[in-house]
Amino acid sequence: MERKVKYDYAFKLRCVKEVLKKHQAITIVAKENDIGKTSLKDWISRYQEFGNKGLLPHLYITQKTRQGFVQKKEVILQNKNTQQ
Repeated sequence: MERKVKYDYAFKLRCVKEVLKKHQAITIVAKENDIGKTSLKDWISRYQEFGNKGLLPHLYITQKTRQGFVQKKEVILQNKNTQQ
C-alpha cells in the first residue's frame, strides 16, 4: 500500500486554477503535476464550494465531521419519532 502524499495549499490552488481559469483539462493538469485525477477533482469541488479555504485541510475535516454529526443526530431523532 502506497503512502498518502500531502500537498500544500499553494500547489493545490495552482492546479485548481490551471483547470478553472486557464481551461486546461483535468487529465492534463493531473498528469503534468504527477497527481491523481480524483484528487484534483476533489480539490476543484472543495474550491468551488468553499473558495480558497476549501483547499485547507482543517476545513475539509471540519465539514466532514459536521456532516457525520448531523447524520447521526437525524438518525437519533428518527428513532425517537418511531418509538413514540
